[in-house]
Amino acid sequence: MGLAYDDSPLFSEMESSHKGYRKSLLFSVRTPWVFATFWVLLGSYAFYIQVTNPGA
Repeated sequence: MGLAYDDSPLFSEMESSHKGYRKSLLFSVRTPWVFATFWVLLGSYAFYIQVTNPGA
């Protein structure tokens, strides 16, 4: 890599601080709900267009 990467820390101060950790934790807790909601809405719409005939 080079000498530039030898002196830099692996994690920045923002990531290793308590506030950055809490923000990361909240994101990881919230993300499954966002994806689950998206797939439920997409599945509901797919079921709706299969059962009804919106084009006719």
